[in-house]
Amino acid sequence: MYEDKEVSTNWIKIGLRIVSVILIALILFKIVDIVGNNRTNVVEEDKMKEKIALLESAGKKHFTDEFLPKETGDSKTVTLQELIDKELIEEIKDTKDRVCNLNDSNVKVFKLDSEYQFKSTLICDDYENYLNSFVEIEKGENVNTDVTIKPEEETTTTAVVKTTKRKTTAKKKYTVSFNTNGGSFINDQMINANDSARSPGAPKRIGYTFVGWYYHGESFSFSTKINQDYVLIAKWIKN
Repeated sequence: MYEDKEVSTNWIKIGLRIVSVILIALILFKIVDIVGNNRTNVVEEDKMKEKIALLESAGKKHFTDEFLPKETGDSKTVTLQELIDKELIEEIKDTKDRVCNLNDSNVKVFKLDSEYQFKSTLICDDYENYLNSFVEIEKGENVNTDVTIKPEEETTTTAVVKTTKRKTTAKKKYTVSFNTNGGSFINDQMINANDSARSPGAPKRIGYTFVGWYYHGESFSFSTKINQDYVLIAKWIKN
């Protein structure tokens, strides 16, 4: 009887050891799979960033003096399709060999006080990202400051000889862009002059803690009255 119990106990121990080995093997397999996927994702992300850089380069070739915005706060956009038509770039495909969106992918240039901001946005089926870069405006550059003002409309009535004037004014809008600096994508905001932008909250970035939004190295307050285009940069601390 004692021997039967001892044999039964040994079999239980052996079974537990086998289960433990299987569990450890499954965990190691999962870890290897996760590491492999992460490496693949990093490689694919780097390839797509290179494609955005190609889009940006083609956009800068397009935006000669003739096509650049002339007034501070103005912007102009050229689509990927237009760049292809001008033979400045070929079709851009994602890592699965699918053609990226030709009309939504674009390069947009903003004229700021002392520099041009180029925002190159690439949109594909499973990928969307953008790249911001800045080009300083050379001092002494001739800028067209002429403004065409539409004459005020005048109407008269036959009953009473009286002239009335009607004048409509539209609020100027400015773009607040968010460069997440490696974090998840955040859409631009179009803000009326003298209004404040809305805080988009914290983007996501694995392995980092979000500190806040910065403009020209200073922490940005979302109570700021917007009277120009802004590109806010996300600041991170590595965990």
